[in-house]
Amino acid sequence: MDKILPKTLAAVFLALLALLILWPLLAATGLVGAKGESYENRRLAEFPAQVSSLEDYVKWPRRVDDFLGDHLPNRGTLLGLNAWIRYHVFATSPVESVLVGRNGWLFHRMPADIQEVEGRLVRKPYQIRRLRIILEERRDWLAEKGIDYLVLVAPTKQTIYPEKLPGWLKPSAPGQSRRELLQAELVRSGSSLDLFDFTPALREAKAEWGDALYYKHDSHWSYVGAFEAYAALAERYPKWFSMPGEDWIRKETPRESNLMRLMGLPGEEVTPYPQPAGGFAARFRAPHTPQLKRMAKRGVAQAFQRPDQRGPRLYLLADSFAGWNTAYLAENFSRTVVTNTWGDQWSRHEQFPIGSILAEQPDLVIDQMLENRLDLGVPEHYLVTHPAITMYLQFVQLAYDV
Repeated sequence: MDKILPKTLAAVFLALLALLILWPLLAATGLVGAKGESYENRRLAEFPAQVSSLEDYVKWPRRVDDFLGDHLPNRGTLLGLNAWIRYHVFATSPVESVLVGRNGWLFHRMPADIQEVEGRLVRKPYQIRRLRIILEERRDWLAEKGIDYLVLVAPTKQTIYPEKLPGWLKPSAPGQSRRELLQAELVRSGSSLDLFDFTPALREAKAEWGDALYYKHDSHWSYVGAFEAYAALAERYPKWFSMPGEDWIRKETPRESNLMRLMGLPGEEVTPYPQPAGGFAARFRAPHTPQLKRMAKRGVAQAFQRPDQRGPRLYLLADSFAGWNTAYLAENFSRTVVTNTWGDQWSRHEQFPIGSILAEQPDLVIDQMLENRLDLGVPEHYLVTHPAITMYLQFVQLAYDV
Protein backbone atom coordinates (compact mmCIF):
# COMPACT_ATOMS: atom_id res chain seq x y z
CA MET A 1 0.00 0.00 0.00
CA ASP A 2 2.85 2.37 0.86
CA LYS A 3 4.41 1.80 -2.57
CA ILE A 4 1.15 2.10 -4.53
CA LEU A 5 0.22 5.61 -3.29
CA PRO A 6 3.39 7.40 -4.55
CA LYS A 7 3.02 5.66 -7.91
CA THR A 8 -0.60 6.75 -8.13
CA LEU A 9 0.27 10.35 -7.33
CA ALA A 10 3.09 10.28 -9.86
CA ALA A 11 0.74 8.91 -12.51
CA VAL A 12 -1.83 11.64 -11.80
CA PHE A 13 0.87 14.29 -11.98
CA LEU A 14 2.19 12.98 -15.30
CA ALA A 15 -1.36 12.79 -16.70
CA LEU A 16 -2.03 16.41 -15.75
CA LEU A 17 1.32 17.49 -17.20
CA ALA A 18 0.57 15.67 -20.46
CA LEU A 19 -2.87 17.26 -20.60
CA LEU A 20 -1.36 20.70 -20.12
CA ILE A 21 1.19 20.13 -22.87
CA LEU A 22 -1.28 18.58 -25.31
CA TRP A 23 -4.14 20.98 -24.55
CA PRO A 24 -3.49 23.31 -27.54
CA LEU A 25 -3.45 20.31 -29.91
CA LEU A 26 -6.64 18.91 -28.41
CA ALA A 27 -8.33 22.31 -28.68
CA ALA A 28 -7.17 22.74 -32.28
CA THR A 29 -8.64 19.38 -33.26
CA GLY A 30 -11.87 20.16 -31.43
CA LEU A 31 -11.59 17.15 -29.13
CA VAL A 32 -12.09 19.27 -26.01
CA GLY A 33 -14.61 21.67 -27.50
CA ALA A 34 -12.71 24.78 -26.42
CA LYS A 35 -13.42 28.05 -28.15
CA GLY A 36 -10.08 29.57 -27.19
CA GLU A 37 -11.66 32.93 -26.47
CA SER A 38 -9.50 35.47 -24.68
CA TYR A 39 -11.08 37.88 -22.18
CA GLU A 40 -8.07 40.17 -21.86
CA ASN A 41 -9.04 43.80 -21.55
CA ARG A 42 -6.30 45.09 -23.86
CA ARG A 43 -5.23 45.18 -27.49
CA LEU A 44 -2.94 42.37 -28.54
CA ALA A 45 0.48 43.27 -29.90
CA GLU A 46 0.70 43.83 -33.66
CA PHE A 47 3.56 42.75 -35.89
CA PRO A 48 6.08 45.63 -36.24
CA ALA A 49 5.96 45.86 -40.04
CA GLN A 50 7.42 49.37 -40.37
CA VAL A 51 10.96 50.06 -39.19
CA SER A 52 11.95 53.65 -39.93
CA SER A 53 14.31 54.74 -37.17
CA LEU A 54 17.17 53.52 -35.02
CA GLU A 55 14.78 53.25 -32.08
CA ASP A 56 12.53 50.99 -34.15
CA TYR A 57 15.49 48.72 -34.97
CA VAL A 58 16.44 48.52 -31.29
CA LYS A 59 12.89 47.71 -30.17
CA TRP A 60 12.07 45.41 -33.12
CA PRO A 61 13.14 42.10 -31.45
CA ARG A 62 11.09 42.87 -28.32
CA ARG A 63 8.04 43.81 -30.42
CA VAL A 64 8.33 40.62 -32.47
CA ASP A 65 8.57 38.63 -29.24
CA ASP A 66 5.46 40.39 -27.90
CA PHE A 67 3.63 39.63 -31.15
CA LEU A 68 4.56 35.94 -31.07
CA GLY A 69 3.56 35.69 -27.42
CA ASP A 70 0.19 37.34 -28.01
CA HIS A 71 -0.59 35.26 -31.09
CA LEU A 72 0.52 31.84 -29.88
CA PRO A 73 -1.90 29.21 -31.24
CA ASN A 74 -4.69 28.60 -28.71
CA ARG A 75 -3.20 31.23 -26.39
CA GLY A 76 -6.67 32.15 -25.17
CA THR A 77 -7.33 28.51 -24.33
CA LEU A 78 -4.11 28.26 -22.33
CA LEU A 79 -4.86 31.46 -20.43
CA GLY A 80 -8.35 30.19 -19.73
CA LEU A 81 -6.98 26.88 -18.47
CA ASN A 82 -4.56 28.71 -16.17
CA ALA A 83 -7.37 30.90 -14.84
CA TRP A 84 -9.67 27.89 -14.38
CA ILE A 85 -7.07 25.97 -12.38
CA ARG A 86 -6.17 28.94 -10.21
CA TYR A 87 -9.80 29.75 -9.39
CA HIS A 88 -11.48 26.34 -9.21
CA VAL A 89 -8.56 24.34 -7.79
CA PHE A 90 -6.55 26.81 -5.70
CA ALA A 91 -9.30 29.40 -4.95
CA THR A 92 -7.11 32.28 -6.11
CA SER A 93 -7.45 34.90 -8.82
CA PRO A 94 -5.10 35.20 -11.81
CA VAL A 95 -5.52 38.99 -11.76
CA GLU A 96 -4.98 41.55 -8.99
CA SER A 97 -8.31 43.30 -9.58
CA VAL A 98 -10.40 40.31 -8.43
CA LEU A 99 -10.52 38.98 -4.88
CA VAL A 100 -11.67 35.40 -4.26
CA GLY A 101 -13.76 35.05 -1.11
CA ARG A 102 -15.41 32.17 0.69
CA ASN A 103 -17.26 29.52 -1.33
CA GLY A 104 -16.02 31.00 -4.60
CA TRP A 105 -17.56 34.45 -4.11
CA LEU A 106 -15.78 37.17 -6.06
CA PHE A 107 -15.19 40.81 -5.13
CA HIS A 108 -13.77 43.76 -7.01
CA ARG A 109 -10.43 44.34 -5.33
CA MET A 110 -9.88 48.06 -4.75
CA PRO A 111 -7.17 49.22 -2.29
CA ALA A 112 -9.37 51.76 -0.48
CA ASP A 113 -12.14 49.17 -0.08
CA ILE A 114 -9.73 46.67 1.46
CA GLN A 115 -8.46 49.32 3.87
CA GLU A 116 -12.04 50.25 4.75
CA VAL A 117 -12.93 46.64 5.58
CA GLU A 118 -9.82 46.37 7.76
CA GLY A 119 -10.63 49.66 9.50
CA ARG A 120 -7.44 51.31 8.23
CA LEU A 121 -8.92 53.81 5.77
CA VAL A 122 -8.25 57.36 6.96
CA ARG A 123 -10.37 60.27 5.83
CA LYS A 124 -9.78 63.71 7.33
CA PRO A 125 -12.76 65.68 8.66
CA TYR A 126 -12.19 68.43 6.07
CA GLN A 127 -12.37 65.83 3.28
CA ILE A 128 -15.78 64.61 4.41
CA ARG A 129 -16.89 68.20 4.96
CA ARG A 130 -15.78 69.05 1.42
CA LEU A 131 -17.90 66.18 0.09
CA ARG A 132 -20.94 67.53 1.91
CA ILE A 133 -20.32 70.99 0.49
CA ILE A 134 -20.03 69.64 -3.06
CA LEU A 135 -23.36 67.85 -2.78
CA GLU A 136 -25.02 70.86 -1.14
CA GLU A 137 -23.74 73.17 -3.88
CA ARG A 138 -25.25 70.90 -6.50
CA ARG A 139 -28.55 70.93 -4.61
CA ASP A 140 -28.54 74.72 -4.21
CA TRP A 141 -27.70 75.35 -7.86
CA LEU A 142 -30.54 73.05 -8.97
CA ALA A 143 -32.93 74.65 -6.49
CA GLU A 144 -32.34 78.02 -8.16
CA LYS A 145 -33.67 76.42 -11.36
CA GLY A 146 -36.69 74.93 -9.60
CA ILE A 147 -35.26 71.38 -9.71
CA ASP A 148 -35.35 68.95 -6.78
CA TYR A 149 -32.22 67.00 -5.85
CA LEU A 150 -31.90 63.58 -4.24
CA VAL A 151 -28.71 61.66 -3.38
CA LEU A 152 -28.90 57.86 -3.39
CA VAL A 153 -26.09 55.73 -1.94
CA ALA A 154 -25.80 52.04 -2.80
CA PRO A 155 -23.72 49.75 -0.57
CA THR A 156 -20.85 47.69 -1.93
CA LYS A 157 -21.12 43.92 -2.12
CA GLN A 158 -18.87 43.45 0.91
CA THR A 159 -21.08 45.72 3.02
CA ILE A 160 -24.06 43.40 2.56
CA TYR A 161 -22.10 40.14 2.47
CA PRO A 162 -19.03 40.60 4.72
CA GLU A 163 -19.20 36.92 5.65
CA LYS A 164 -18.33 36.03 2.03
CA LEU A 165 -14.98 37.80 2.16
CA PRO A 166 -11.85 35.66 2.53
CA GLY A 167 -11.01 34.61 6.08
CA TRP A 168 -7.79 36.64 6.20
CA LEU A 169 -9.63 39.91 5.50
CA LYS A 170 -10.88 41.00 8.91
CA PRO A 171 -11.16 44.34 10.73
CA SER A 172 -7.88 45.07 12.48
CA ALA A 173 -9.15 48.27 14.09
CA PRO A 174 -12.53 49.94 14.62
CA GLY A 175 -13.36 52.44 11.90
CA GLN A 176 -16.24 54.07 10.08
CA SER A 177 -16.93 53.60 6.39
CA ARG A 178 -17.05 56.57 4.02
CA ARG A 179 -20.81 56.20 3.94
CA GLU A 180 -21.02 56.37 7.74
CA LEU A 181 -18.61 59.32 7.87
CA LEU A 182 -20.77 61.29 5.43
CA GLN A 183 -23.92 60.52 7.41
CA ALA A 184 -22.22 61.64 10.61
CA GLU A 185 -21.09 64.86 8.91
CA LEU A 186 -24.66 65.60 7.77
CA VAL A 187 -25.87 65.20 11.35
CA ARG A 188 -23.01 67.24 12.80
CA SER A 189 -23.58 70.15 10.43
CA GLY A 190 -27.37 70.03 10.61
CA SER A 191 -27.47 69.68 6.82
CA SER A 192 -30.83 69.42 5.07
CA LEU A 193 -29.33 67.46 2.16
CA ASP A 194 -31.81 64.82 1.01
CA LEU A 195 -29.80 61.58 1.09
CA PHE A 196 -31.21 58.05 1.06
CA ASP A 197 -28.98 55.09 1.96
CA PHE A 198 -30.08 51.72 0.56
CA THR A 199 -28.00 49.76 3.09
CA PRO A 200 -30.60 49.26 5.87
CA ALA A 201 -33.24 48.08 3.39
CA LEU A 202 -30.88 45.58 1.75
CA ARG A 203 -29.68 44.23 5.09
CA GLU A 204 -33.30 43.68 6.08
CA ALA A 205 -34.12 42.06 2.72
CA LYS A 206 -31.18 39.68 3.18
CA ALA A 207 -33.25 37.74 5.72
CA GLU A 208 -35.76 36.91 2.95
CA TRP A 209 -33.53 36.61 -0.10
CA GLY A 210 -30.31 35.23 1.39
CA ASP A 211 -27.47 35.42 -1.13
CA ALA A 212 -29.65 36.65 -4.02
CA LEU A 213 -29.25 40.42 -3.54
CA TYR A 214 -25.85 40.55 -5.25
CA TYR A 215 -24.30 38.31 -7.88
CA LYS A 216 -21.82 35.72 -6.68
CA HIS A 217 -19.40 36.35 -9.56
CA ASP A 218 -20.18 39.98 -10.36
CA SER A 219 -19.47 43.22 -8.51
CA HIS A 220 -23.03 44.59 -8.84
CA TRP A 221 -26.30 44.06 -7.08
CA SER A 222 -28.76 41.76 -8.81
CA TYR A 223 -32.18 42.70 -10.11
CA VAL A 224 -33.55 41.40 -6.81
CA GLY A 225 -31.27 43.74 -4.86
CA ALA A 226 -32.19 46.66 -7.11
CA PHE A 227 -35.89 45.84 -6.69
CA GLU A 228 -35.69 45.76 -2.89
CA ALA A 229 -33.77 49.05 -2.91
CA TYR A 230 -36.42 50.63 -5.13
CA ALA A 231 -39.29 49.39 -2.93
CA ALA A 232 -37.66 51.06 0.09
CA LEU A 233 -37.17 54.24 -1.95
CA ALA A 234 -40.81 54.27 -3.04
CA GLU A 235 -41.96 53.86 0.54
CA ARG A 236 -39.79 56.79 1.65
CA TYR A 237 -40.63 59.14 -1.26
CA PRO A 238 -44.22 58.50 -2.43
CA LYS A 239 -44.24 61.92 -4.10
CA TRP A 240 -41.92 60.65 -6.83
CA PHE A 241 -42.14 56.85 -6.82
CA SER A 242 -44.99 54.33 -6.76
CA MET A 243 -44.79 50.99 -4.97
CA PRO A 244 -44.49 47.82 -7.10
CA GLY A 245 -47.85 46.27 -7.95
CA GLU A 246 -49.14 42.98 -6.61
CA ASP A 247 -49.35 41.61 -10.16
CA TRP A 248 -45.60 41.92 -10.75
CA ILE A 249 -43.84 38.78 -11.94
CA ARG A 250 -40.30 37.41 -11.55
CA LYS A 251 -38.64 36.71 -14.88
CA GLU A 252 -35.46 34.64 -14.83
CA THR A 253 -32.80 36.79 -16.51
CA PRO A 254 -29.18 35.90 -17.36
CA ARG A 255 -26.27 38.21 -16.73
CA GLU A 256 -22.64 37.83 -17.81
CA SER A 257 -20.38 38.00 -14.77
CA ASN A 258 -17.90 40.89 -15.00
CA LEU A 259 -15.47 39.52 -12.41
CA MET A 260 -15.29 36.12 -14.09
CA ARG A 261 -14.53 37.91 -17.32
CA LEU A 262 -11.77 39.94 -15.64
CA MET A 263 -10.17 36.65 -14.63
CA GLY A 264 -10.38 35.38 -18.20
CA LEU A 265 -13.22 32.94 -17.56
CA PRO A 266 -16.69 32.72 -19.06
CA GLY A 267 -19.49 33.02 -16.56
CA GLU A 268 -23.20 33.72 -16.49
CA GLU A 269 -25.65 33.98 -13.61
CA VAL A 270 -29.42 33.76 -13.82
CA THR A 271 -31.49 35.60 -11.23
CA PRO A 272 -35.15 36.66 -10.90
CA TYR A 273 -36.00 40.05 -12.41
CA PRO A 274 -39.12 41.47 -10.68
CA GLN A 275 -41.14 43.51 -13.19
CA PRO A 276 -44.70 44.42 -14.23
CA ALA A 277 -46.59 41.55 -15.81
CA GLY A 278 -47.02 43.54 -19.03
CA GLY A 279 -43.45 44.83 -19.06
CA PHE A 280 -42.14 48.29 -18.29
CA ALA A 281 -43.98 51.21 -19.89
CA ALA A 282 -40.88 53.39 -20.17
CA ARG A 283 -39.02 52.40 -23.34
CA PHE A 284 -35.35 52.86 -24.14
CA ARG A 285 -34.52 55.55 -26.69
CA ALA A 286 -31.10 55.95 -28.28
CA PRO A 287 -29.31 59.29 -27.68
CA HIS A 288 -30.94 61.82 -30.00
CA THR A 289 -30.22 65.30 -28.61
CA PRO A 290 -26.89 67.05 -29.34
CA GLN A 291 -25.84 66.88 -25.68
CA LEU A 292 -26.61 63.17 -25.31
CA LYS A 293 -24.96 62.29 -28.62
CA ARG A 294 -21.76 64.01 -27.53
CA MET A 295 -21.79 62.31 -24.13
CA ALA A 296 -22.56 58.89 -25.63
CA LYS A 297 -19.30 59.00 -27.59
CA ARG A 298 -17.34 58.80 -24.33
CA GLY A 299 -19.64 57.02 -21.92
CA VAL A 300 -23.19 56.04 -21.03
CA ALA A 301 -25.95 58.42 -22.12
CA GLN A 302 -29.43 56.95 -22.39
CA ALA A 303 -33.03 58.08 -22.47
CA PHE A 304 -36.28 56.34 -21.49
CA GLN A 305 -39.73 57.62 -22.40
CA ARG A 306 -43.25 56.63 -21.53
CA PRO A 307 -46.00 56.79 -24.19
CA ASP A 308 -47.75 59.44 -22.10
CA GLN A 309 -45.47 62.49 -22.23
CA ARG A 310 -47.29 64.24 -19.42
CA GLY A 311 -45.76 64.07 -16.01
CA PRO A 312 -42.46 64.90 -14.32
CA ARG A 313 -39.05 64.36 -15.89
CA LEU A 314 -35.99 62.74 -14.29
CA TYR A 315 -32.26 63.20 -14.80
CA LEU A 316 -30.23 60.36 -13.27
CA LEU A 317 -26.53 60.92 -12.58
CA ALA A 318 -25.42 57.34 -12.21
CA ASP A 319 -22.65 54.81 -11.95
CA SER A 320 -22.77 51.23 -13.22
CA PHE A 321 -25.30 50.13 -10.56
CA ALA A 322 -27.96 52.10 -12.45
CA GLY A 323 -28.01 49.34 -15.06
CA TRP A 324 -30.24 47.39 -12.67
CA ASN A 325 -32.59 49.99 -11.15
CA THR A 326 -33.08 52.54 -13.95
CA ALA A 327 -36.14 50.71 -15.28
CA TYR A 328 -37.82 50.95 -11.86
CA LEU A 329 -37.12 54.67 -11.57
CA ALA A 330 -38.10 55.48 -15.16
CA GLU A 331 -41.61 54.02 -14.71
CA ASN A 332 -42.56 57.09 -12.68
CA PHE A 333 -41.50 59.77 -15.18
CA SER A 334 -42.54 60.80 -18.66
CA ARG A 335 -38.88 61.06 -19.66
CA THR A 336 -35.73 59.83 -17.92
CA VAL A 337 -32.17 60.62 -18.98
CA VAL A 338 -29.28 58.62 -17.55
CA THR A 339 -25.63 59.65 -17.81
CA ASN A 340 -22.62 57.93 -16.28
CA THR A 341 -19.66 60.32 -16.10
CA TRP A 342 -17.49 58.54 -13.53
CA GLY A 343 -14.74 57.50 -15.95
CA ASP A 344 -11.34 59.13 -16.17
CA GLN A 345 -12.20 60.41 -19.65
CA TRP A 346 -14.49 63.01 -18.06
CA SER A 347 -13.19 66.28 -16.63
CA ARG A 348 -14.46 67.40 -13.24
CA HIS A 349 -17.10 69.84 -14.47
CA GLU A 350 -18.45 67.21 -16.87
CA GLN A 351 -19.17 64.88 -13.97
CA PHE A 352 -21.99 67.24 -13.08
CA PRO A 353 -23.14 68.01 -16.67
CA ILE A 354 -25.11 71.18 -16.14
CA GLY A 355 -25.43 71.83 -19.87
CA SER A 356 -27.21 68.53 -20.40
CA ILE A 357 -29.32 69.03 -17.26
CA LEU A 358 -30.48 72.44 -18.40
CA ALA A 359 -31.32 71.12 -21.86
CA GLU A 360 -33.47 68.33 -20.38
CA GLN A 361 -35.32 70.59 -17.90
CA PRO A 362 -35.98 67.83 -15.35
CA ASP A 363 -38.18 68.12 -12.31
CA LEU A 364 -35.87 65.88 -10.28
CA VAL A 365 -32.13 65.15 -10.44
CA ILE A 366 -30.95 61.97 -8.73
CA ASP A 367 -27.27 61.63 -7.86
CA GLN A 368 -26.82 57.89 -7.38
CA MET A 369 -23.42 56.56 -6.40
CA LEU A 370 -21.85 53.48 -4.91
CA GLU A 371 -20.54 54.09 -1.41
CA ASN A 372 -16.91 53.74 -2.50
CA ARG A 373 -17.49 56.71 -4.81
CA LEU A 374 -17.83 58.93 -1.75
CA ASP A 375 -14.31 60.28 -2.18
CA LEU A 376 -15.31 63.40 -4.10
CA GLY A 377 -13.92 65.54 -1.30
CA VAL A 378 -10.46 63.96 -1.13
CA PRO A 379 -8.49 65.48 -4.06
CA GLU A 380 -8.32 69.26 -4.10
CA HIS A 381 -9.16 69.55 -7.79
CA TYR A 382 -12.63 68.14 -7.00
CA LEU A 383 -13.64 71.41 -5.37
CA VAL A 384 -16.72 72.83 -7.07
CA THR A 385 -15.34 76.34 -6.61
CA HIS A 386 -12.32 75.67 -8.84
CA PRO A 387 -11.85 78.69 -11.21
CA ALA A 388 -12.16 76.54 -14.33
CA ILE A 389 -15.51 75.19 -13.14
CA THR A 390 -16.75 78.67 -12.28
CA MET A 391 -15.90 79.87 -15.78
CA TYR A 392 -17.65 76.85 -17.28
CA LEU A 393 -20.80 77.55 -15.24
CA GLN A 394 -20.83 81.14 -16.49
CA PHE A 395 -20.38 79.98 -20.09
CA VAL A 396 -23.26 77.50 -19.91
CA GLN A 397 -25.55 80.01 -18.24
CA LEU A 398 -24.91 82.47 -21.04
CA ALA A 399 -25.44 79.79 -23.69
CA TYR A 400 -28.82 78.82 -22.29
CA ASP A 401 -29.79 82.35 -21.24
CA VAL A 402 -30.57 81.38 -17.69
